[in-house]
Amino acid sequence: MARKQGAEALEDARQQTYLPPSAANHCRGDFFCLRSCISHGGGQTQPMNVANSTTKQRILDKFSNMDCFARVGGFATCA
Repeated sequence: MARKQGAEALEDARQQTYLPPSAANHCRGDFFCLRSCISHGGGQTQPMNVANSTTKQRILDKFSNMDCFARVGGFATCA
């Protein structure tokens, strides 16, 4: 159930925002991702909250409040 709910939420988000093909190539692998939480790099002099567009932040907030993603995150941190 949680996997299906998460997959549906990800597909809905994919339809709501544009990510250029170049966004799929980064140091963590060949897939799209949205930035969240605290940023420590990029020449900053101190850690700062990541700035997202309104649409991307709305998607991230929705994911943060969904049990299915909390379960996945909890599983990953227990491993």
